[in-house]
Amino acid sequence: MENAPLVSCIMPTFNRRLDAARAVAYFLRQDYAACELIVVDDGTDPVGDVVPCDDRIRYLRPPRKLSIGAKRNLACEIARGAAIVHWDDDDWQSPHRVR
Repeated sequence: MENAPLVSCIMPTFNRRLDAARAVAYFLRQDYAACELIVVDDGTDPVGDVVPCDDRIRYLRPPRKLSIGAKRNLACEIARGAAIVHWDDDDWQSPHRVR
């Protein structure tokens, strides 16, 4: 997988602390190395503290509440990958999902 294309996983979230932590853990166990996770959190209970310091993960905190579509669009705007994967915080993800 030396020249594998980068895949951007986008995860909008709002007040789902446990789900967000689980979703990040699912991302970290992926068997495809060339991926990034973009978390867009506009909740009243920010989840930045459950997002580990990892070069593959970016945490965004918009200054105001956004619609789910606006959060997805924001994540897509800063995504670096050749493909976008929707990474919903309340879904189970297999370790080979990105691959």
